[in-house]
Amino acid sequence: MAESNNQKLAEKNIPGMNRHERFGQVEHAENVGKTLRQVAVYFVHEKRMVLGMLAVVICGTLCGVSAPGLQSKAVDIIAGERTGNFSGTLALMLTVYLLYSASSLVQGLLSGRLSQRIVRRMREELFGKIADLPIRYLDTHSHGDVMSRMTNDIENISTTVSSALPSLFSGVLTIIGTVSVMVWYCWQLALLSFATVFLTFAATKILSGRVRSGSLPCWRRTMKTRQAKR
Repeated sequence: MAESNNQKLAEKNIPGMNRHERFGQVEHAENVGKTLRQVAVYFVHEKRMVLGMLAVVICGTLCGVSAPGLQSKAVDIIAGERTGNFSGTLALMLTVYLLYSASSLVQGLLSGRLSQRIVRRMREELFGKIADLPIRYLDTHSHGDVMSRMTNDIENISTTVSSALPSLFSGVLTIIGTVSVMVWYCWQLALLSFATVFLTFAATKILSGRVRSGSLPCWRRTMKTRQAKR
């Protein structure tokens, strides 16, 4: 009786009911460019908050990049290798670190609020879309798959907006600022550091390719063994 029910479900070709197919295939957007443009529309509606968050990220990055230089200047003044106002340098360094901490706090608050506003708009539009779908769609699609679209997928977007997007902006700006400061202080040491990074990247690329090519046959043999046992 159970086998006949499973067979009937398989004949309906309901997405999400075939366990091996579900976990064996990864879904991708049919048109990546169109999907990105549709997602970008939600950010356009919140352009003021996006620009505010970007300004806070830039401020925090500038403070994070300039703080080590002020610290080095203070150490040189203590060691007697440089003349200057130690109290003023120390006060400026403290101000920069406070601004950096405040920028991180405001960045987290803005990114969290932005993600909630975007997710709310997405869920409202998605609920309206599902409410307008014909009954046949719900009969031919797994209920779990439909609920996953409304919960897990949108929650992933919320996580991306609240954490990954600000980290991406901050990371790119930090790399640009760090490279600029390194070249400003000593371009010879900067070139030496770039060569070390390039060699590390090349070695990682070569080793990862060999590991991947060696592990793929083992994975295929394991899958064939499991299929034979079934």
